[in-house]
Amino acid sequence: VWIKVLKDTISGVPIAETAAEINRHVSTVFRMRHKFLSFIELLNEETSISRPCEADEKYINECHKGLVEATVNNEQRTVTIKKEEKTMKGISHQKVCMETIIERQGVSYAEAINTSRPLKDKLLKACSHIEPGTYVWTDDNHGYVNVLKKLGCPHKELKSGTAINQIDHLNTVNNLHSQIDEKIRRYRNVSSIY
Repeated sequence: VWIKVLKDTISGVPIAETAAEINRHVSTVFRMRHKFLSFIELLNEETSISRPCEADEKYINECHKGLVEATVNNEQRTVTIKKEEKTMKGISHQKVCMETIIERQGVSYAEAINTSRPLKDKLLKACSHIEPGTYVWTDDNHGYVNVLKKLGCPHKELKSGTAINQIDHLNTVNNLHSQIDEKIRRYRNVSSIY
């Protein structure tokens, strides 16, 4: 049963389909899947980036899909969360910031660190997975300058509009961002609590 749940989770099979195949309740399969994803999250914390890498942040729309318990007029009820209208231009508090770091040879680290732009302490925590002395390419987010200097990592800041070449580019991390977008589209968005 566990092997089927793990394979279906990795393949993106809907929970209801997996539950029907293994003859378990949907909520049971949801909890099993959540345990597996929590385990992967623990493995993510042990990731060490030691080869030349690229770092950039990915912004994902905040999502509160589904039903939640809430107190309405002093009564506990299950309510549907509706999408809030965007209240400001640019990167707002309605976007979840996911810090992504990927070696050009493939090892990657990703973590949702906060909403809006990344705070320096959160950026430092995410970048602490980079080994000292590792060369890093970043975009023009000034938060990286002090963080990478503190970690002893030489880096090159690629300002938007600069010509790229075979060495100075952010193609690897942008490819990872495309894969993240594809996965989120496949699940028809993912609730921000996950």
